[in-house]
Amino acid sequence: MEEKLLQFGNRKLPTTIGIFNLPSDETCPGSTAYCRQVCYARKAAKMYKNVNPYRARMYEISKKEDFVSIMTLFITKSKRKIIRMHESGDYYSQDYLNKWINIAENLPEVIFYAYTKSYMFDFSKRPGNFVVRLSIDKTSTQEALDKTKLFDGIAETIDKDATSTMFVCPGSCKTCNYCLAPGLDVAFHLH
Repeated sequence: MEEKLLQFGNRKLPTTIGIFNLPSDETCPGSTAYCRQVCYARKAAKMYKNVNPYRARMYEISKKEDFVSIMTLFITKSKRKIIRMHESGDYYSQDYLNKWINIAENLPEVIFYAYTKSYMFDFSKRPGNFVVRLSIDKTSTQEALDKTKLFDGIAETIDKDATSTMFVCPGSCKTCNYCLAPGLDVAFHLH
């Protein structure tokens, strides 16, 4: 039986979007103390017993030499035109990031998008269909903030009732495609 490498939709994302997740603890090298404290991926892992084993399997698959060909084929078969990388987890190494760059190059008709705190890696070779926003919060380091121009915008986590000068996420990708476009900043209320 073939491993299901993508999830299709969730409470906020429509089933037309494929989602690839990893364990948050092992794969978030740029995480801040604040994001670890409020991490919704950790909450889901505690609430649903099948979440951790699935994410752990995806992590092991992502380390395989043939991950690019495996994932390219799976996305092609899934017929999804939008892939959300890392609802949980992040780019944990340059090699892993390069694999996703290769997958995006193999599938120019598919939009890949993600938010990352892994500012320490080189994202400069990603193709135009690979949209990545730098994720920041009130405890982000100056080193991370200095890298914002290297990304397709920023995504900032703000407190539940806070306002922002940025576009504030309405809470559902089922009615909004704002984050698919490069060059735009977005704020997310804690949930």
